[in-house]
Amino acid sequence: MTNNTQRFTNRVADYVRYRPGYPAALFDFLYGDGGFTPADVIADCGSGTGIFTRNLLERGHRVFGIEPNAAMRRAAEEYLHDYPLFVSVAGTAEDSTLPDHAVNRMVCAQAFHWFDPVRFRREAERIIRPGGQLALIWNSRISADGIGAEYERICRETTAEYRQVNHHRLTENDFHRFFGSRSWQRYTWNHQQQLSRAALRGRYFSCSYAPAPESPEGRRADARLHEAFQRYSDGNIVTFPYCTEMYLVRM
Repeated sequence: MTNNTQRFTNRVADYVRYRPGYPAALFDFLYGDGGFTPADVIADCGSGTGIFTRNLLERGHRVFGIEPNAAMRRAAEEYLHDYPLFVSVAGTAEDSTLPDHAVNRMVCAQAFHWFDPVRFRREAERIIRPGGQLALIWNSRISADGIGAEYERICRETTAEYRQVNHHRLTENDFHRFFGSRSWQRYTWNHQQQLSRAALRGRYFSCSYAPAPESPEGRRADARLHEAFQRYSDGNIVTFPYCTEMYLVRM
């Protein structure tokens, strides 16, 4: 299996263009009942191309974007070059390179399922200040019916690694083991992404488990995506439903 830190090297362009953002209601919560304030220093662990990071920078935070993949890190540095409080860090979830108690809060958006949970917990305990918070966040596709169900079938039937690397393999027991005796809460929000035919294709091929577009498997997947788009599009757009999930704990 591919080194997890290098999985997205050849998919950065599609990742930047076609991955979804995050709902406004999530940030309304974080800066309300969640207790975040603009004075907080934040580590965005597994920050990738900076999609979530930018939301934090826009609210005035100093943010350490910790990302081991050089191609994704360069994309974030270009995307966020207008934000002087952004600090790009060539580190990992298990070895961030940050000093002890360097941040008030840590976020991991679409990333925790790639980490070694035992080593990551030790690192989070080391760099988050006492009383600080850790937030694990995902955009989870809703696959009950429609385009979501068809896309799920395409993933399962065309990508050999899908079941092994999809974050849905995590269970409530995994979170109980990770958080231990700490009191944690799960929050959810509805979210959606509107995709053109090209964007649906790019969304699929931005995934680490997707075959190369030019491979026989990639061409078969592309043909099925085209059929799904034809079936479910409305005005040359399909609406992709998500449930945005957050697991929040005070350290």
